[in-house]
Amino acid sequence: MARISLPLSPLKIYGLTNAICKPDTPLYKNSREAIYDFEKMQYGSCLLKIGIASEALTDMFYFHLFKNEKIPSTWEGKLNRIYHGERNDLAKFIASLLFLVKWLRNMVTHPTFYKPSEEDSYLALLSFQIGLEKYVKDILKMKVIY
Repeated sequence: MARISLPLSPLKIYGLTNAICKPDTPLYKNSREAIYDFEKMQYGSCLLKIGIASEALTDMFYFHLFKNEKIPSTWEGKLNRIYHGERNDLAKFIASLLFLVKWLRNMVTHPTFYKPSEEDSYLALLSFQIGLEKYVKDILKMKVIY
């Protein structure tokens, strides 16, 4: 079967994460490891790692929007608060993308007969990339060079 050839851009993810976090953070490390795992066709590991990176992105986004509120203890709680607590369609869009990554990650972490595919991992990586780009460029208003 031929490999997928769509607009996923590791260089874009590298540039965006460089702009907002340090190399020792879960967002930075796990996004890079997820890309490496995808390239090595280790799709389950890819989904786990992009899930960790996406949860770290959710934490940053949540704090940006609701810095004076108590932070929900679960990833889902944070995403629900962003999605339902914001009138901003862009915030809802980003939360929706990260919900998708969470769902795919959960398919790997919970006991099922699910076997992650290249398409599943690609969708999670691309959703993460789009959410990250929207957060960095449109919410934080940062200019990033790839």
